[in-house]
Amino acid sequence: MNSIALVWRTMLLKASPEDFPPSQNLLIGFCLLMMSLGVAASLATGVDKIDWLQVLIDLLFLLAFFRVVLLVFRMPQRYKQTIIAIVGCRAIFSGIFIPLNYMTAQAIGFGEMAQVDASSPAFGAVLALFYLACFIWLLRVFGHILVSALEVRLSVAIAISLLYMMSSLFVSLLVL
Repeated sequence: MNSIALVWRTMLLKASPEDFPPSQNLLIGFCLLMMSLGVAASLATGVDKIDWLQVLIDLLFLLAFFRVVLLVFRMPQRYKQTIIAIVGCRAIFSGIFIPLNYMTAQAIGFGEMAQVDASSPAFGAVLALFYLACFIWLLRVFGHILVSALEVRLSVAIAISLLYMMSSLFVSLLVL
């Protein structure tokens, strides 16, 4: 099965990490895709420079965080397939955020991209709902992956996913 199709099936909660081949090349490919789409999502906001170090630190933090989680739960043998699933899904979510970031940059008038009336509360509310829906979907997908990888309840897996999101945000803010 095509790797991107497998990621999409994972995002729809129909596939699990065990379905991914434990391929180093696939992991490297998804890491590069995640970084590329992350940069594109940043560029969509209208920023004029990209901090490649921040993108790299974000990826390294993701790899390290889930390595530690799998070690704590005594499942290190599941690392490669789990991280392939997580990085692949994270890459596709970065792609989903590109149009949202672009529309948000236009709505708030970031840089020279102010083309939408920023005083439209309805437009801002719709964007906020899309971001919220994507965030909840991302938490649910990561939770789905971790339920399978760690053999824990969904609530525990989502709590770990939320801990990752908050920790990742904190690390990103420290790098800025």
